[in-house]
Amino acid sequence: MKKSQFLLLFCLCWAGALRAQFTPGTGNILYVNKQVTGGNHTGNSWANAVPELAEALKWANTNKSSWTTANPLQIWVATGVYKPMYSPADDNFGNNADRDNAFLMVSNVRLYGGFDPANGIISLTDKRILPGSGGEGSVLSGDRGVENDNTDNAYHVLIAGGGMGVARLDGFTVTGGNADQDDGVALSVGGGAVRRHFGSGMFNVNNASPIVTHSSFTRNTALGGGGGMYNYINASPTISYCTFSENTADFGGGGMCNEVAYPVITYSTFWKNTANRGGGIYNHREVALKATNVLFSDNTVTNLGGGIFDNSEGSIFTNVTLVNNNGISGLFASGITYWNNSIVWDDAPYTNAVAHNSLFKDSSNTANGNIDATGLSGTDIFNNFANGDYRLKSGAPAINAGNNQLYTDAGGDLNNDQDLAGNPRLAGSAIDIGAYEFSAALPVLFGPVSATIKNGRVLVSWTTETETNNDHFLLQLSPDGVHWKTVQTIQSKATAGNSNTVLEYNSTIPLTTLSLGFGMLLLGALASTRRRHAFAIAAAICCALAFSCHKNTAVEPAGNGKLFVRIVQIDKDGTKQLSKVLQATPE
Repeated sequence: MKKSQFLLLFCLCWAGALRAQFTPGTGNILYVNKQVTGGNHTGNSWANAVPELAEALKWANTNKSSWTTANPLQIWVATGVYKPMYSPADDNFGNNADRDNAFLMVSNVRLYGGFDPANGIISLTDKRILPGSGGEGSVLSGDRGVENDNTDNAYHVLIAGGGMGVARLDGFTVTGGNADQDDGVALSVGGGAVRRHFGSGMFNVNNASPIVTHSSFTRNTALGGGGGMYNYINASPTISYCTFSENTADFGGGGMCNEVAYPVITYSTFWKNTANRGGGIYNHREVALKATNVLFSDNTVTNLGGGIFDNSEGSIFTNVTLVNNNGISGLFASGITYWNNSIVWDDAPYTNAVAHNSLFKDSSNTANGNIDATGLSGTDIFNNFANGDYRLKSGAPAINAGNNQLYTDAGGDLNNDQDLAGNPRLAGSAIDIGAYEFSAALPVLFGPVSATIKNGRVLVSWTTETETNNDHFLLQLSPDGVHWKTVQTIQSKATAGNSNTVLEYNSTIPLTTLSLGFGMLLLGALASTRRRHAFAIAAAICCALAFSCHKNTAVEPAGNGKLFVRIVQIDKDGTKQLSKVLQATPE
């Protein structure tokens, strides 16, 4: 064999070995651990973890045709600081490009951080070390050169370009990006142009719409826009439980900048970001942002829009609190924006807002359920306004002042959602306005609640650990989790409504007593529609159920066999609170 042929064969074999060097373990999981010792580094377990996330992502992208929405690759990343090592560019992928290096989000690859194998945190069922939990966690850092010298930092820490499928970023701190070069150079990533002066923390482009959750974007800097994140050209990331803090943009959007983009943001905070305009968020053009249960506070600009600068129109803000942002105004919107169940406690003199059930500083407008702010101060609304505690205080006018339907229309679930602090989103009959639900000491502290179906009966059991001023409970059932029927009233066992010991409650309801009521619920739900055939069918069902009840025959609670249960607690003053919703399980 000629030497040249031998060398070619050797190179091909070596390349094949490199492609096959990683092998995901059970569940299609590839393990990454900076501190791994020993093992073969194939990535099929924590013992054999890959030391560098950059290597794992390079391999994942090389083999991206193997990952699908039904069978995504998961990469589990242990605590530690990880830095980008390779170019994400379409024409230079996998090579060292110095400051152009970035972690590349790969289609149908899910990244999970916060694991600590040395201390038993080894799976998603364990309590991971997430940003804000007190530990270091999994950090993606652009500080790739001389430590603490940002002049040689990566322009971008993370880049997502093109379709992302079910790609996910979950449980990371993203920091140290420095997009400081307005030199006209743009990388092509996933067919999208990535500029060096935007999106230093994360740059999403060309329809990139990853899920980003339980993550922190902090201390990233951009010469243009989007210190924490930049969403560009139809990028529509779904962002939840994230914090954008202490990011900087010389132009707009210290926390986030959006341009021809449609991000959805829930349960997140924009805090202490700085920019020329739009300290928290800057919407440039053709942006339809949806934000629900979000706080914008203590952001700073030298121009307009300390919290938000919206140069587009159509964005919807639901149960948002915007407070104590600094600049010529806290909010600026040149186009129409929609504010529902929200508090804007900043100057907003240049805002074109359509508000419903909201509270705007210095506004006396009470149309559409809005609250007259005349004579109110921050101390009348917030728990500790001077020290940045923007939860509602007792007696605040925002309590029970929201519109439940507005929240539901925004995609919320009042039976199961929480507010920004993790408390039930609905504590009374009407939702509070702003990102926080007022959470005083509850009159009843529920213990375990269970619901089962056995021998044609619904068995509901619950305990209370404490009761204060409690009067009674209403037991409610539903065939769909939406339409509820009260089927029993149970008086409190506590003496005078007060108890500091565990009390047990049990209730039994024959299904035969429910059937006709559920049929009427179905009939009522369809009566508001214009579907004649559906209404006629519902009426026929009601007749059949009535006949079956008369014959004392058990009837399934719903066509799909599902039955939902909740308990309404009512104190002696008439105040209500709801238990969580359960689905009754057959025995």
